Amino acid sequence: MASHRRKFKEDAGRDVISELPVEVKERILECLPTRDAARTALLSTHWNEVWLRHGRLEFDKDFLECLDEKGIALINTINDILMLRAGPVKKFTLHLDYASQPPHQSDLDRWCRFLSRNGVQELNLYISCNHKLPSCVFLCRTIKQLSLGGFILDLSIPSCIFPSLTSLFFNNVDFSDNVKGIG
Repeated sequence: MASHRRKFKEDAGRDVISELPVEVKERILECLPTRDAARTALLSTHWNEVWLRHGRLEFDKDFLECLDEKGIALINTINDILMLRAGPVKKFTLHLDYASQPPHQSDLDRWCRFLSRNGVQELNLYISCNHKLPSCVFLCRTIKQLSLGGFILDLSIPSCIFPSLTSLFFNNVDFSDNVKGIG
């Protein structure tokens, strides 16, 4: 009986969740909102490594609610999360209809450049302030699905736009005269 109690105490101190295979931990993170997935990094170094390779990031109303301050705090948080990535970001969603202070065009440009160089396959951008879609998005070879809302498409379109795109969705997108004149 005493050996059974000793074994129970040893098992109670084990971190069984951190011992899960990486694939299982990755699947767990895929099921969580971004803010909760980020919080797993605090559990242990095992979870931190999985979080840094997590390839699905969603910055939306739920994410905004967890920030005390919006605006600059939001921009800095997204910058920090993106720049710490240790793997490709396969899916990126930015839905800021609810943001009190939307990002500057330069922030959006930097994020899209990062994503287009790091294997983004699904890009969902909804910003209610009519930013221009960064030109790197048009040429990104990895984007397969693109959803845009609240943007202005304004550039001289190169001969090969969206080379790998299989799905495109526009919501409240304005086209400049440069785009309207192409036919």
